[in-house]
Amino acid sequence: MSYIVKQPMPGGRIHLHLAENHHNPEKRGSRQTRTYLGVLDSVNNELVLGKGRGRPGPEVLALLAAKGIQYTGKRSTGPGRKRSRPVRGVASLVAQSTVEEIGCLKSLLHLADSCGLAKSLKVGFGEESGNRILALAIYQACGGYAMYLGGAWSEEAGLGKGFSSSSTSRLCFKLGKDGGGRDKFFRTWIDACGKPRTLIHDTTSISTYSSNLEDAEWGYNRDGERMEQVNLALVVSRNSRLPLWFRTVPGSIPDVSTLKLTCKTLKAFGLKDFSCSLDRGYFSRTNLLDMLEAGIDFIIGVPLSVNQAKTIVKTNRRSLKAAKRSFLYKGSRLRHI
Repeated sequence: MSYIVKQPMPGGRIHLHLAENHHNPEKRGSRQTRTYLGVLDSVNNELVLGKGRGRPGPEVLALLAAKGIQYTGKRSTGPGRKRSRPVRGVASLVAQSTVEEIGCLKSLLHLADSCGLAKSLKVGFGEESGNRILALAIYQACGGYAMYLGGAWSEEAGLGKGFSSSSTSRLCFKLGKDGGGRDKFFRTWIDACGKPRTLIHDTTSISTYSSNLEDAEWGYNRDGERMEQVNLALVVSRNSRLPLWFRTVPGSIPDVSTLKLTCKTLKAFGLKDFSCSLDRGYFSRTNLLDMLEAGIDFIIGVPLSVNQAKTIVKTNRRSLKAAKRSFLYKGSRLRHI
């Protein structure tokens, strides 16, 4: 993974580096190498190539563009030119100044406040941890980088130096052990979302080589990989498309068993009279009977390979041809009965 790093220097100049992360098998961990690119022209917000540097390749240009930095071919004139000495007072101010990019942070903080997410995090995990979780989530939403690299971003965004790799690891470990805090967060967040009645539920499997995950077990692998897996169950509001709740499940647990526990948990969080929209992967006679016996309301697509579906289509084929059974949906004609 590669990205652009801004490094403020004494005197107010900002150097640009290409940071690349790679795995070091000898040290058994990830290591970073940086390549100097040049100086940031703060007036035009563009890269001024350093002396002796070649033209950036397409990948570097794309990373610069993602960072909002232009490149027009401008190069440094090198150290031979003597610059005028600034006024002492101005030089002192420049040496103490920094550049912060706070646009994404401010926008997403506003959205988090307006939808109730910020408050829900504070109720569940306390004000300090709640703010840190939200900041890390915004960092990943803006850049998509690994969380242990959030230190440089936090300084650029004006959050200070409190996001080191070790502190982020401690925070994640704390959250993993705080089941009560997670339940408080989910209950408050579901309330903030208006306790929706139509939910979308699905489960996916995450394959893993790790021998340290308690939930990693052999089971039905959706990717067809011969590996142990951890299942992730997710519930989303159908109307707002916002995620409401999630949990990890041992990899050997069937989907319907997960759905039963999910519905029981959601009822404990105050959701009532809701129905679940399920994909065809849940469809089987055994699963349908299990869900009906558990009192789960659901809507599910029936594969046309099922004999009952074939019979229903064959019996109603003539009625489906009637014009009054047709309607337009996104430019396509559909039939219903």
